[in-house]
Amino acid sequence: MATEAHGGRIGVDIGGTFTDLVWVDDATGATCVGKLLTTPKEPAQAVEQGTTATRYALRAGATLAGPAIVEERESTLVVGPGGRFEVAASGNIIVTIG
Repeated sequence: MATEAHGGRIGVDIGGTFTDLVWVDDATGATCVGKLLTTPKEPAQAVEQGTTATRYALRAGATLAGPAIVEERESTLVVGPGGRFEVAASGNIIVTIG
């Protein structure tokens, strides 16, 4: 499935374990990819979370590529283009820049 969004296209693959998201900027050709756990009872949930995630909803193994925003009560994490983050088994967010 692909949808026009802000001068780009979003591709979504909702699988049994993971939902994969790919965004392509039509102007530059830049791409961003993300992988979130699929919620079996609510498969659209990962798509809705997209690149804005609520920290408390992210489980170990969730990964997302920037640009992305992770919101929580105590802070906000902004991951720029080229960066990515992964939620470790400990629950910590590990960010890789560029």
